[in-house]
Amino acid sequence: MLHVYGDNILECWRLVQYANTQETEPTVPANNDILKPTISVGGREIKLMPSPDLIPINIKENFCKHRDSLRENPDAVISDETNILATFEFCSALPAGNNAWQRHGRALSICVNGISHFHIAKVGGYELDKDRNKKATRLPNPLLLISYLAMGRGIEPGGSYFVPIVVDDTSDELGDLIGHCDCKHELSQIVQSLIGKGEIPGDSLERIIEANIRLIESISKPKGDKKTLSKDEWVNIAKKLAEGKKDPLKEIADARRIEWKKSAPRNTSSTGMKLQRYMEINFQAIGDAKIPICLARKEQIKGFQEFLEELYADSIKQMGFNLQASVPGDLLITCDSGFKPRGDDSRPARGLTPFAKSLVGENSEVKILVFLYGPCKEYQWRKIKDGHIENLAQSNGLWESIYKLADFLILDSESHAHPLTVEVRK
Repeated sequence: MLHVYGDNILECWRLVQYANTQETEPTVPANNDILKPTISVGGREIKLMPSPDLIPINIKENFCKHRDSLRENPDAVISDETNILATFEFCSALPAGNNAWQRHGRALSICVNGISHFHIAKVGGYELDKDRNKKATRLPNPLLLISYLAMGRGIEPGGSYFVPIVVDDTSDELGDLIGHCDCKHELSQIVQSLIGKGEIPGDSLERIIEANIRLIESISKPKGDKKTLSKDEWVNIAKKLAEGKKDPLKEIADARRIEWKKSAPRNTSSTGMKLQRYMEINFQAIGDAKIPICLARKEQIKGFQEFLEELYADSIKQMGFNLQASVPGDLLITCDSGFKPRGDDSRPARGLTPFAKSLVGENSEVKILVFLYGPCKEYQWRKIKDGHIENLAQSNGLWESIYKLADFLILDSESHAHPLTVEVRK
């Protein structure tokens, strides 16, 4: 018997509904368990298990075999008695712009463990203002799609895939623009095949990848500018990844240099502002200036280290921080407040380091530096200062993503006694 695990019964039912055809319409037998019902789809019995806590240990262990695994649960899991067949994430509120990376932790963590993951994103709707008026369209940034192409093609077995579902109430104009990118049919085929045969049809995956490239082509600026790559540049990168290129960061960085400028919220620490200004002057964006990730090329590392030694002399003397000795290639830098005003970590910040990691691909010479300037709680700052970031990672999703996936950390907020510079992997 197959099992579908979900955050709740609605998530379980939501998944099996994608297998709904005239021949495979889900049916519910009489005298059923109301809490954990068994349904029939195409003659195959499926047990709906409405809680991730119900996943047996022998199956849950499949999520944490890889050293980069994070404690992230998908919205829905379909499995047989011993193995996970695939996992699914439902995203009905894809932000207009860039914050959709908050779910990258689970997308990356699941696929590096050899499990196929599908990020089902409803696109074509609208962000609303406080008066419920339409403000902006819900469309992903091209870099988000590039990262999923990198995870889909570059991580085998497994792979994470972005599945665009165009909402029914999208405008005629937007429907004409992105309607040909809709993957409802492909998703239905995948769920049907998983239920009927226990496998994912390769031709459906190919069509999803093709739809991703079409979506990139549809939403990108035709000519580009100093703030973003052009449509042709994005599509060229996407096609290379679809063909099996495994170094997405190189393809993006070599396409064209884009100046980087951190958007709000900005740092208010004097040293943090100097660091941010240095990065804005010297480093380049990853295809789009709005993304809070920038890139220092290999030849810039020596000068950057000298700048940091002058800016953070006391911390580096006390804690050590040597980029020259530890970065053989380029350095990818994420820049985010990371925390809400009261010190709780923000959900999007948890996904920013995995987002950056997904763009590195198989290039082991590229390292990741996380620059946080928000007011983390005092006890967290002290634990990091005392060298106990691993302890924080056991109970906090943001620190776990940094501990597992980053190589360096700079924590610089005016709320703390002084900045911290940490070699995470040391």
